[in-house]
Amino acid sequence: MKKTVYIAVAALAFSLGCTEEAKYDAVPDATAEGFSIKADIAATKTVFDGATKVEWEDGDALGVYIDGGETHGLYRFEKSAGGGNMFSCAEFTPEDGVEYTYYILYPYNDFSVADGKSGTVVSFGGYQNVTVADASYVDTPLYCMTSGTGSEEPEVLMHHLATVVKVNVRNATGAPVQVSEVRLAPAGNICLEGDFSLDFNSGALTPAEDNAEYSAVLPLSVTVEDEATFYLASAPFTAEDGLEVSVTAGGETYPVKKDGPLTFAAGHIRATTVTLGGAWTEPETIESVSISGTAAGPEPIQVARTLENENLYAWKGELNEGSLVISVNDGAGYISVADRNFTGVESGYTVLEDAAEWDVQADTYRIVIDTEKRTVAVRNSDNDLENTVVEYNNTVDKVNPFSQSVTELWMWGGFNSFSTGEGMKTGFDPEYKLTQSLANPQLFVYHGDVLPCLNAVDANNGNQRKTGFIKFLVSNIENNVYAYGSTAAAKRNEYSGYLEDIVHGQPYTLVPGQSDNRYAYFILPENTNYVEINIEELTVIFDNR
Repeated sequence: MKKTVYIAVAALAFSLGCTEEAKYDAVPDATAEGFSIKADIAATKTVFDGATKVEWEDGDALGVYIDGGETHGLYRFEKSAGGGNMFSCAEFTPEDGVEYTYYILYPYNDFSVADGKSGTVVSFGGYQNVTVADASYVDTPLYCMTSGTGSEEPEVLMHHLATVVKVNVRNATGAPVQVSEVRLAPAGNICLEGDFSLDFNSGALTPAEDNAEYSAVLPLSVTVEDEATFYLASAPFTAEDGLEVSVTAGGETYPVKKDGPLTFAAGHIRATTVTLGGAWTEPETIESVSISGTAAGPEPIQVARTLENENLYAWKGELNEGSLVISVNDGAGYISVADRNFTGVESGYTVLEDAAEWDVQADTYRIVIDTEKRTVAVRNSDNDLENTVVEYNNTVDKVNPFSQSVTELWMWGGFNSFSTGEGMKTGFDPEYKLTQSLANPQLFVYHGDVLPCLNAVDANNGNQRKTGFIKFLVSNIENNVYAYGSTAAAKRNEYSGYLEDIVHGQPYTLVPGQSDNRYAYFILPENTNYVEINIEELTVIFDNR
């Protein structure tokens, strides 16, 4: 039986989807009492159950040091009943007009703040929490800092303080093996156990004076039959000369070296695989995926990385009747699953030394491989994902209502001073078009050069100039087509609206249609080179990646 082992090494939950974090809308909590803080759950707390399920849990509490007016102290904010992401404290009553600074840590712990820095409060450690289960935690701390005036209740986005090294252990010895140690080297800059103070302005961690010996060893007593996965949470570090991961099992030590320099940043996972026994070693990382076999034709077909997630590979196209082989790293290994279904159900895969063939019929297929979750999903035409269809008044072709599948989105507005492609309508430029994801047709992504943030005249706002305004259109035939705008108040022929102060990485709500929403813009944040739109969830994310 396959066993997966999760090692909990701190006191908070870590988001395993480090390259593509799960996003959920906030759920207001009507039962909250006292002063409240809304801690957005995008990229915060994760329960790892084979998927990226993100949620706060009952019993969670934030430690909030509040500084302002006559208040200088620590308060406990507990998650309100009824779900959602509201944390409340009845003991704190703000004064009108007073400017407060909120220093927030999860989990709750006693701490003070001086000059934006905490005392020794952030801890790593707790090997007694070793469990063998199909669902457990990888625990790491979260923090943020914000401010507000009077009774204004903050809405915050929590940030990670830890990095995680994921060690996959494959047992190829033919018999159960007792793992006694997982070690990271070089030691000295990797701290799996210890206390730190936190600079809330930068997120930097400073080890306590009594952290005399940094620990880079995880002692264990775990029996591994086929596979085990160990998650080692640590303070962020850089391995200038590379990282050596070794597993001691059955009295032997099995090392794997990853050349440096390697940066292990807060909020990110790096993974490696250690094989116990056996001549063949699975590739440590997957750098490319291809499909071949008689169904694919005479030459292998490269499966491209998606723009939204470097660990996600996707392809859609025609296959002939015959055999299909999915290989990694130009044939260094082959993906195999026990359940070769064609319904799009995610199946866990293993990488084998020899080719594993799929028998397919002639059809159109969508293939998605997630190298972080180690899953593959294959859909045929009967089970494929569908495009969103919208209806609107097509004034160019004089068709009303006009029905259209959404297969592309165009950025439009003064952000690029209405840059226009050759032979195209004003403001439409192929350089600023979002690409439909092959993994999810509801997802549209731009990932490229930093977008311009210029100013231009807004004719719907008294011809005033505005910097960086942008919306998204389903077609380039004219700027009055079906659009996705912001939640800012706007009215056609009277005034435009602008959603400002947008934060990189945070989801914002889209308003769809062909009405006043076409005059409700987002103000593009500077240094944006990534835009992700989900037209099913009606969210947009601006980021720098």
